[in-house]
Amino acid sequence: MQLSDRLLIASRSTVISTVADNQHQSPRPAITISQSQEQRVKPGDALPDTTIFDAQGQPFPTSRLNGRYSVLIFGCLTCPHFRRNVPAIESIYRDFSQKDVNIFCVYKTLAHPEFGEQAWVEPFTVEERIKHIHVIQGLTGATVPWLADSMQNSLGHRLGQQPNSEFVLDPDGRILSRRDWFSPEQLRGDLEKLVGKVDQPTRPEDLNLEISIPERPAARGVLARVLLSGTGFALRIQPQTSASPFFVKLRAEVDQAILQGRAGKMYLGFHLDPIFRTHWNNLALPLSFQINASTSSIAPVTGVGRRVDIEADLDPREFLVDVSPQFPDRSFDLVVNYTVCSDASQTCHAVTQKYVCYWELDSDAGAPLRNGVGPSVVQ
Repeated sequence: MQLSDRLLIASRSTVISTVADNQHQSPRPAITISQSQEQRVKPGDALPDTTIFDAQGQPFPTSRLNGRYSVLIFGCLTCPHFRRNVPAIESIYRDFSQKDVNIFCVYKTLAHPEFGEQAWVEPFTVEERIKHIHVIQGLTGATVPWLADSMQNSLGHRLGQQPNSEFVLDPDGRILSRRDWFSPEQLRGDLEKLVGKVDQPTRPEDLNLEISIPERPAARGVLARVLLSGTGFALRIQPQTSASPFFVKLRAEVDQAILQGRAGKMYLGFHLDPIFRTHWNNLALPLSFQINASTSSIAPVTGVGRRVDIEADLDPREFLVDVSPQFPDRSFDLVVNYTVCSDASQTCHAVTQKYVCYWELDSDAGAPLRNGVGPSVVQ
């Protein structure tokens, strides 16, 4: 049984293309989109009643925002627009929190995994998402408080899941205004109309806030990238219970051919997560993986990373495998083995971890900016 002739190809909420039905072929299973596209809220609607988390990882019902004017500004470590605007956000917070306005940044799914000097990757847990918040707080000195969306991105889905959107709420929790992109001038104007002007507005340029990432002690750029020859579409993956943190995180992408029901390539990238500050131990056995699938749709089903001549590095371990269009499975299992060492203590960890990978497109997976040339471009 082959892939469906009708394949929805989506990046977030945008449908990229649809392959027409062929009435002479029997129905086949489809690669689907992992989230249903809910109707976005608009001014006048109530803020969705859901539970997210505060910067200490404690549950935070959105109903707690009621009773005061509130501002929610979405952002993450890999959104260039948000990073540029940290000083402007902080200036608005300092000026209008004194006028009894709730102002929060909300940490969301990453806009561009692998972006920045640290090559940030998508957190798997709320605790990891909170660590990203602490990175921003520590590296900028900004005092604006943070919230974190749930790992199901329950708030972001209802509010449009844009990289750096902003929302102004009235004391009853209804949306007064929304913008897909944070605008410091327009937001300041909105708040001045609601609660009055500030006598001496804070200027962002006077705050000396800038995200400055410290250097890591291991090398980058040791291995050439192994990437798809065109745009890659991320699959939904589910990490399984592990005794160790996911020091290394999997990203799986498929190419356009697979989505069109033809044989194609799948990218498997194993990326060090900077929040754990580890590096590859190249004196140990290289990373290896094994795919367990009930059919022969994927080849090869095993892979071993290349040997590296230096003792430690930070480069991802990347593989391309062939995928046949003939497979009935909805998912496949992947087991990975690797050894990493702590940057600080030099203690090493030999880890075995497992994923379930679904033949579903993950609309929350973001678009990597790989060497500044866009997603999944061969170097």
